[in-house]
Amino acid sequence: MKFRNLVSPTVTRQRPIILTAALMATLLVILLLVACSVSDGKDGVAGPKGVQGLKGDTGAKGVDGKDGVAGPLGVQGLKGDTGAKGVDGKDGIDGEKGDAGVKGDEGPKGISGLGEPGIQGEVGPAGADGLAGVDGATGAAIVRNIPARNVLTTLDSTVYSVGDHPSITIGADGLGLISYYDGTNSDLKVAHCDNTNCTSATNITLDSKGSVGMYTSITIGADGLGLISYRDFTNYDLKVAHCDNTNCTSATITTLDSTGDVGSSTSITIG
Repeated sequence: MKFRNLVSPTVTRQRPIILTAALMATLLVILLLVACSVSDGKDGVAGPKGVQGLKGDTGAKGVDGKDGVAGPLGVQGLKGDTGAKGVDGKDGIDGEKGDAGVKGDEGPKGISGLGEPGIQGEVGPAGADGLAGVDGATGAAIVRNIPARNVLTTLDSTVYSVGDHPSITIGADGLGLISYYDGTNSDLKVAHCDNTNCTSATNITLDSKGSVGMYTSITIGADGLGLISYRDFTNYDLKVAHCDNTNCTSATITTLDSTGDVGSSTSITIG
């Protein structure tokens, strides 16, 4: 018995369609696998640079940062040249007179003078004339030479202005004693000559408290020591300096009058 095609004709017609769909699905899966497995290609050549865009608006200012740590101190620079001396200013106005200072202690009592002369006695009767003595030898004539010229000597030049209001006398040692005003330091000074010609002298400052020593006047007192009157310009007083020795290397200073403005143009002598 021969079998004929047992498959129905309908089934036979649907088989190509099923095969075609299966084939397409398989191809699609293969394409997906190929697409996933293929790597990216190399980058292409860069295109030309475009035109620069417009400048944008300036942004808001940022917050200031903290100050950095101070650097090390630099080396000190060289000292600059001294500037030119400025013009001297004008003298200021004299200030008001200050109050009078406290009166100083009284100086030591001076040496007592000689007593009063006694009463002159009566004149005695004249004595008989004595015999004339033998004439003595003729003495040598006294010659007084006239100096050919004056000898000028500078006794004090230690400061710029010195020697104002001078006064001079002869001391008990036979040497000159000169009082004068030191205008630079505003002091009372005295110069004691070292020899009769006074070619040199010892200069001593006797009073340097304030501005003192103007209008000096000098004499020798009964004790043989120098006595100098002068003005205390600081206190407007009359003062006197009594030398402690013949050379007047120091003196005792006394204020004689401090009432008001006194002591100008002084003069001194022994009564």
